[in-house]
Amino acid sequence: ELFRGLQWRGDTQTCAFDSALSIISNIYYHNAAHWFEKMTAVNDLLGGLVHKWAQILLTTSFESAERIRDDLQRQLHEESPTQFHIDGRWTDISLLLTKLLEDSHGNSLYRTSTCQTCGRKETRPMKTPIWSLPVRAIPQSLTVELRHRMSRMINDQCPDCHLLSMKEEFIVNANAPPPFIAVGLDDRRHVGEGASQPKITAQVTVGSGQDKVVYKVRGLIYWDKAHFTCRMIGKGKQVYYNDGHETGNTCIPEGSLSEIEDLYNLSGSTEAGYQLTYIILSLV
Repeated sequence: ELFRGLQWRGDTQTCAFDSALSIISNIYYHNAAHWFEKMTAVNDLLGGLVHKWAQILLTTSFESAERIRDDLQRQLHEESPTQFHIDGRWTDISLLLTKLLEDSHGNSLYRTSTCQTCGRKETRPMKTPIWSLPVRAIPQSLTVELRHRMSRMINDQCPDCHLLSMKEEFIVNANAPPPFIAVGLDDRRHVGEGASQPKITAQVTVGSGQDKVVYKVRGLIYWDKAHFTCRMIGKGKQVYYNDGHETGNTCIPEGSLSEIEDLYNLSGSTEAGYQLTYIILSLV
């Protein structure tokens, strides 16, 4: 498998865009034949990118890849200049992933809140398939950690009985699941509490029973408080590293996902080094 990253631009600080778009574009490049419609249907922003990536495949020239990234950065800056900067400040990657993955239809994911005392229940569509996992003293598999995150008691008061007995559950529509899920990992090393490090396997199960959906781990995004880098995982479970600042658009093969000793930390430009901050899951 061939993977291509993006050449970093320092004047506009593109590293967040480089990491997110490298992962998502390569998922498209390797599944274009049967995933064009599914990816374009997520939202207009991602759909526009997919159309441009399709032209890259038609021309077999990746020369426009960085221009596509730059156009996206400018577009988001024009829409929200206080959130998406082009003056050398970093982009909040959680905001970027939300823009890229938000479901414009709102029928792939639902949030249910149920009072465990009076039985009051409310179900609403959830447009953003992004969750954060807390730090655990004994990390479990990503499948188990997501199961806990998607079904838990929350500190909300019931509108009817006014008791703190609400249970929150997220249900994936197994007939039309979100193509991507982004899993954020809490980092509390600054207060001596460590970082979230769930055990990562090539496949992850989301939901249960009739609502069970199997995803593949396709991308890992790292942050060292100054720069983002990423790893991409191919269909053969091979891992490719890219840092647009150091390696340009070249992706470095690192071996099989199961053979890499540390998926959570990389040496970086700061003393703390790079910490895994997002895991990108895909249906293909």
